[in-house]
Amino acid sequence: MDTKKVRAAPAGEESLIIGPLVLGFATDPIGRFIFRDANDFLRAFPKVVGIFAQPAIEAASAFYVETGGGSAAAAIWYPPGVSSDSEAMAGTLAEAVPASQLDERLGLFGAMEEAHPTEAHWYLPMIAADPTQQGQGHGSALLRKALERVDADHAPAYLESSNEANLPLYQRFGFEITGEIQSGSSPKLWPMWRSAR
Repeated sequence: MDTKKVRAAPAGEESLIIGPLVLGFATDPIGRFIFRDANDFLRAFPKVVGIFAQPAIEAASAFYVETGGGSAAAAIWYPPGVSSDSEAMAGTLAEAVPASQLDERLGLFGAMEEAHPTEAHWYLPMIAADPTQQGQGHGSALLRKALERVDADHAPAYLESSNEANLPLYQRFGFEITGEIQSGSSPKLWPMWRSAR
């Protein structure tokens, strides 16, 4: 039985979500494709996570694994009908990404949008653990907690895996690969769908 404390982040406690996600995505293929320069990543990625996190915090669907008052891992989930602020995201990218690379980065987001299912579903845009806390089952605990709510809604769920090594984890929780997403020189993303239970 999993004894990890998974909690929904309260309003005003965005750092519980932002910290582990920024650290966890520091070596992520897509995160570093978007922000190739380390300083650009460190300056902009916390803003990106904050933009993604805010709607989920409002929906009580931004979860973190508690560790002594802090957080070891976090996941952002959107219930059906909830999404991030695309204008704020585009603005953050425009500020941080060199102009010569911006069209390709925005093209990746466009390809992701094209592949996104139209059926009402829960969506997992981000999940990660602090690298010093990886391999301890935090990802499984976060998925289990959120999928309890997804299943209570009898809803399907969707994600894009940016790391091929994580595919088996998602498959253990019932997600199936539905294709590949790539734009220009970007790394691949694997869209994954989990049917309603």
